[in-house]
Amino acid sequence: MLMQNTASATLLTLTNYTGIQTLKVFTLDGADVVNVFTGPAIGRSLFIDASIPTAKKKLTDKLNIFYVFPKPRIVHSAATQLPRSGLVDLDYGTSRTLVQYSDTEDIVIRKL
Repeated sequence: MLMQNTASATLLTLTNYTGIQTLKVFTLDGADVVNVFTGPAIGRSLFIDASIPTAKKKLTDKLNIFYVFPKPRIVHSAATQLPRSGLVDLDYGTSRTLVQYSDTEDIVIRKL
């Protein structure tokens, strides 16, 4: 997982973590970019809270989820009452990654 600000400056990089059932990431106010890389080797469970968007500026938080070949079965479900929240389930068959998000305005799921 890679977290950057809008100027593409890296704020946090997590490449290998174990012993954590669900990794919880809370970003700060303003426009944040969180990149999550998935693959068939290891499944992960993440919860990303991008914080409340500021009303003074139209700043948006962006969550990029990247997958590799073979393409996993992808289920993206946004909350009906609050579309800035939801979950993305990537099932490779050999591993499964679940990314839950809250207060995130822009979600992109694409091949790396």
